[in-house]
Amino acid sequence: MTRRKHKRGERGSIEEDQSSSKRANDPVEEETEEPSRLELKEMLVDIKIDVSNILRENAKLTIELAELRSLIKEQKDETDAMKVSIKKIEGSNPCVRKRTSCCQEEN
Repeated sequence: MTRRKHKRGERGSIEEDQSSSKRANDPVEEETEEPSRLELKEMLVDIKIDVSNILRENAKLTIELAELRSLIKEQKDETDAMKVSIKKIEGSNPCVRKRTSCCQEEN
């Protein structure tokens, strides 16, 4: 049977070394001042203005989207009408329907 060697044991590290190195990596806490009530109020006003602007822009985009949907529907209706018209023409004209040399023979 082979014995497994522990790497930590091989390097000779001990618990004290590990805990001191971890402490060195901790971020240093800086003392920061709390914002005053006036600063908080100003920030809140700025946030309200931003939200209001976003809502206004959202309303504009909603209107534009509705217009685009209407335009797409109109174009689809026009396309469908053109398709029906083409089918009627194909049905009434044998040269268009078959696209054969019948038209050339008639000429």
